[in-house]
Amino acid sequence: MGSDAPFANDVEQVIEGSEDQLWIAHNTQMSYNSDIGEYETENPGGFSVFDLESKTIVAYSDTIEHELSSSLKANGVSDFEIDYDGNMWASVIATDTSAGGLIEMIPGLQEIETYHPENSDIPDDRPRELVRSLGSMWMAFSDSTERVASFDGSEWASYSSDIPRADPWMCLSCINP
Repeated sequence: MGSDAPFANDVEQVIEGSEDQLWIAHNTQMSYNSDIGEYETENPGGFSVFDLESKTIVAYSDTIEHELSSSLKANGVSDFEIDYDGNMWASVIATDTSAGGLIEMIPGLQEIETYHPENSDIPDDRPRELVRSLGSMWMAFSDSTERVASFDGSEWASYSSDIPRADPWMCLSCINP
């Protein structure tokens, strides 16, 4: 990416989506400001969409013409996954300045849905990993009890481990609905 790109060059993940596009999650680039004794955002994280045919970036998460949410910003994308309908999902980690949750994007970015604890049954605003399995989209959350949730396209289900701080993907057999 060129120096005029709105995101940090530090890449978290790349996944090939539908319509011959690469979805790229960018880490937030921080620098220490010794004058105030704090870290500051130098370049925000987010995601970009690279079109393989035209060899150009066709979208950045901060320029997509959809209101994601008044509080959910796509500047902390930690994972991407494509569901069974070809929709791209992104997990967004909560920060000090924005809420976290999930973003579901229809191919072509014509429609975008956001999910967070206030508008859905997801158990937490810190989704970490997404996995497509058993006809549903599964996600692991990094809160104090380690939870897993699934979405089958119409209904949410949430599970928690009886073992505190257990790895939720290793413990799918010991979860309680």
